[in-house]
Amino acid sequence: MFKKKEVETWMNCPECDIRLKEHHLSDHMKRIHNKTIEDKKTEPSEPSNKKIYKEKNTRSISKAIISLIIIIVVILSAYSISIYFTNNNNNSNGQNNHKTSYYVSINGKGDYSSIQKAVDSASENDIIYVNNGTYFENIEINESISLIGEDKNTTIIKGNGSGIVINILADNVKISGFTIKNGGPSSSDSSNAGIVIRSNNNTISDCNISSNENYGLYIFSSPETTNNLIKNNTFSY
Repeated sequence: MFKKKEVETWMNCPECDIRLKEHHLSDHMKRIHNKTIEDKKTEPSEPSNKKIYKEKNTRSISKAIISLIIIIVVILSAYSISIYFTNNNNNSNGQNNHKTSYYVSINGKGDYSSIQKAVDSASENDIIYVNNGTYFENIEINESISLIGEDKNTTIIKGNGSGIVINILADNVKISGFTIKNGGPSSSDSSNAGIVIRSNNNTISDCNISSNENYGLYIFSSPETTNNLIKNNTFSY
């Protein structure tokens, strides 16, 4: 009786690619490769060069972000500094703090030989220094200035005997270091005095005020005339 001849099945070894009969493959795998035919190859891991590329790419992005942040901080800092310097160049209350000094001397060695001419040239907050000597003047002050004599006994402002010797119309005027004398009667002003104040926040200090008709110093009484300081002066008739 003839039996149907079974067809042999051949297979390749998954490890060494040797062609074997199917029934020999299991034995070959076990003896040679210490594996069973059911064992599957482990899927290959991600190539190392691909990992390196990803790491480099991540580091590059991080560096770019950090660089951008630094640039933004620098720009903002520069802008703040610019504003800081711009604000410092302007006085907060709008006043001019610029100061110029003028020197008055009767011998011609100063900027002026007349106090009134120096006063007329001065601007707000300027300082006028007056050297020793006798100045025959009647002075009117319309700016917030400082008028400083070299010595109150030898720096003399002597009026012409008619009207006010120093008439203060501006606020924040400072006068010190003078002898102020010879204020006299005037048909145009009844407040004849050595010094007349018609404004606010003025200071008269360290002066000799003498030989003035009517008043040595006269301050107008009004709500607009306040905070005037008179200190360390000598008054005599």
